[in-house]
Amino acid sequence: MNDTVRDPQVAAALEGLDVPDHAPDFWTDLTARLHAEEAAAPAEAPEAPAERGDGVVVPLASRRSAFRRHALRLTTVAAAVAVLAVALGGGLGTENGPLAPRPATAAEVASRVNAAFAEARTLRGTLVFRDAAGPGDRTTFIATASGDLRLETTTARGEVNVIAYDATRGVEEGYWLPGPAAASPPSAGVRTGLAPVQTPDQGPMAWVLRTSLAATLRAGSTGPAPEVTYEGRPAWLLEADAQPQDSAGDQAIDHIAATIDRETALPVRVVESRNGRTIREITIEGLTTGGEADRAAFDLDLPAGVTVSRTDEGFRRVPLTEVEARAGYAPLVPRTLPEGFELAEVAVAKRGGHTGPEGLNPDSRDVVSLAYRRGFATVLVTTRRQLPGEWYDPMGSGEGIVDRPERVTLGGALAGAERAELVVNAQGTAPHVWALTGTLVVTVSGDLSRAELLDVAGSLAA
Repeated sequence: MNDTVRDPQVAAALEGLDVPDHAPDFWTDLTARLHAEEAAAPAEAPEAPAERGDGVVVPLASRRSAFRRHALRLTTVAAAVAVLAVALGGGLGTENGPLAPRPATAAEVASRVNAAFAEARTLRGTLVFRDAAGPGDRTTFIATASGDLRLETTTARGEVNVIAYDATRGVEEGYWLPGPAAASPPSAGVRTGLAPVQTPDQGPMAWVLRTSLAATLRAGSTGPAPEVTYEGRPAWLLEADAQPQDSAGDQAIDHIAATIDRETALPVRVVESRNGRTIREITIEGLTTGGEADRAAFDLDLPAGVTVSRTDEGFRRVPLTEVEARAGYAPLVPRTLPEGFELAEVAVAKRGGHTGPEGLNPDSRDVVSLAYRRGFATVLVTTRRQLPGEWYDPMGSGEGIVDRPERVTLGGALAGAERAELVVNAQGTAPHVWALTGTLVVTVSGDLSRAELLDVAGSLAA
């Protein structure tokens, strides 16, 4: 590389960083030193290799948010310029040449989003739903990394719906107040004995923001993530094709797009469309992380005079050491988990609900549910007895969505399984592996990549 190309590019890159200004004669002195070193070097001496390799990009996962959010190719300039390391995001440099920006890929952005959710302890914000008819529901939420959740929704018709889940007690409470034009009376309900996660068993209400976002990220695209501006802030755009739901009619979609704020790596907008026409749009206002949640927010005071329906789903929280005595078999525990995941909830039910598409599977007996958490990221391992009859994927999407499972071969306790499948569907349930062992039906699901799912599933051991 000649000096007239190299030095101005290095200067332009350095000028983009938040560092004190150089002395007035910095670049003149640097250029003189480089010329002197090149003149002194033997003509046949090969160029010294870069410390990290020319053109290597610092992995997103290794960067810290305290740095400017840019991705910068690393280079060594005749041993006179140290490695330039910056973090998280788009580009820094010139349009051409060795310092040209490399756009972040969708996989890298998805990794950043997962990291942001994994690091968070409390999330607050408001979801605004819109469809072809115009603005619809507004849902204010507060959620904790322990699994607690409170949703307060006001619909376009003036109805009010409040749901709160206390993960410590395994209790979900909710009530509905009719709008001015409604003829129905208010209603309320309490659900106890819930599984840690909604699918495949009866768990708490799915968190709508996490579900919508995960649907996009699960597409697994490895292409570039376009850089956009959303409400004056730099953002990324993630897009994925979706399988139209036969049963959805006019609400069927074939495309999902998520806008991710680059500074926080949190979602700010999700758009679902068909043939280029927006079917639904969710925007997230005031999304914040951090701070302690008031525990009283997850213990509702139900309206006086309202009839309350009560349901017990049968799951009981127990120590892991008591599972075998209650279920009649040793639990399958992963020996391999991505860093940071810890066992958060253990629940056992002698009898669970029906699973699979449209609930077609045989009864669920002696169900064990193990939830591992890392911030808002969750990995769930479930087992249940394989009763006689035909078994379908316990986490199958159903309702018009056609899953495309991939047959896999696993190790550990699932080695030699009668059937083992990996399912990653941009519009269905969470990415998961399910297997039939001859005695047990097993699922492994959660916020994991394809490779991580296979690693965790293949590491299960009694």
